[in-house]
Amino acid sequence: MSTSTTRKQPRPAGEKAARRRPATDAAKSQRTVAKPKEGQRSEGLRAEDRARLRELGRSRSKADKPAEPPRKKPARMRKPAETTAAKPKPQAGNAKPAKSAKPADKTKAAEAAAEPLRPAIARADTWHGRLIAGYETFTELTSKTHERVPTGPDQKRDGGAIDPADLASPRWLINLALDLLPDPPSHQTFIDIGSGRGRVVFEAARRPFEAVLGVENNPQRLDDAMLNLRHWPRSVMACRETEFLHADARRWKLPETDLVVYMFATLQEKDLVSFAQKLVRRMDQGHRITLLLLEPASTLPFTESPYFEAVPHDARVQRKLDLLSAYKLCVFKGHRPARATRPKAATHSRKSK
Repeated sequence: MSTSTTRKQPRPAGEKAARRRPATDAAKSQRTVAKPKEGQRSEGLRAEDRARLRELGRSRSKADKPAEPPRKKPARMRKPAETTAAKPKPQAGNAKPAKSAKPADKTKAAEAAAEPLRPAIARADTWHGRLIAGYETFTELTSKTHERVPTGPDQKRDGGAIDPADLASPRWLINLALDLLPDPPSHQTFIDIGSGRGRVVFEAARRPFEAVLGVENNPQRLDDAMLNLRHWPRSVMACRETEFLHADARRWKLPETDLVVYMFATLQEKDLVSFAQKLVRRMDQGHRITLLLLEPASTLPFTESPYFEAVPHDARVQRKLDLLSAYKLCVFKGHRPARATRPKAATHSRKSK
C-alpha cells in the first residue's frame, strides 16, 4: 500500500512578515496619537488620564490619614512696660541718658514684712545673720527653763507677717542687760512693760529684786504667763514676790519705789514721751530709776532730758553686742539735775536823814 505523504510547502518569509505586520502596525496605530495642535482641544489623552489618577490617589491617601490637630503658633512674649516705653532722647553733647530705676525686689520686701523689728544685719541670707541665729538657738538649748507654755516668738501659720508683740527677747541678752545694772538689785522693783508670756520676768526673778512685775495688755498671753508662773519652781526664784498685771502701760500708775524698767520695742515715740514724764515725777519724789531699752522706737525722750544719763558699755560688752546681737541695747540711769541757786537780790535800806 502506497502511502502518499503530503508535505506542507514552506511559506516564504515575506508572507510571514506580512501577516505579523498588520497586528503590530494596528497596535502601534492605537498607541500613537497625534499631538493636538495649538488651540485644538485634546480629548482622550493618556497623559491627562495619568495625571487625573495621580490626583485621585493623592486625595484618597489624604482622606485615609487621620486628621492632625492644627498646630498653634507660639505666642510672642510681650516686653515689659519699662522696656517698651520710649527711651529718653540723649541730651546735647556727649551726656548719656539716665538709667531708669529698677523695680523693688519682692522677696526682700516679704522678708522685711515677716520680721519688722529684725535689722538688716540679722537676715538669714548673710553669714552674720546665720551666726546670730545660731548663737540664739545654742543659748536657748543650753539654758534651764521650766516653761509650761513656750515663751519664744510666735510664727504665723498662714505665712504672713509676724506681729511685733509676738517677738521675744533673746535669753542671753536679758541676762546681759541685768548684769549691766549700775546699782545692786536689792531694794528695787523690776518692771517688764509688755511682758508677754513671762520670759523676762522669770529671768529677772532669779535675781534678788524686792519685787518683779510683768505688765501685759493681751489677756491670752497673760493667761499663758500665769500658767507658767504656777508651774515655775520656787527653788530657782531668788525673788518670791513675782506677779503679772493686766493693764495698759500708757495709763498704768507706776509704783512709788525704786524702779528698774525693761522694754522691748513696746511703746512708740509719742508714748515714750508721756512715759518719761511719769518716770520724772517718781524721781522728783526721790526714787531711783534705771531703764533697760531693747530696740527702742526712739531714745530722744531720754537723751534730750536732763533727768536721764546714758550708761556706756565697756569695750568687751560692745564687741559682743556688735557680733552676736540683732538688737540695740540702751541703758539709762535717772538722776535729779542740780538746780542752780539764784543769787539773793541786794536790799537797800533808807537811812534816816
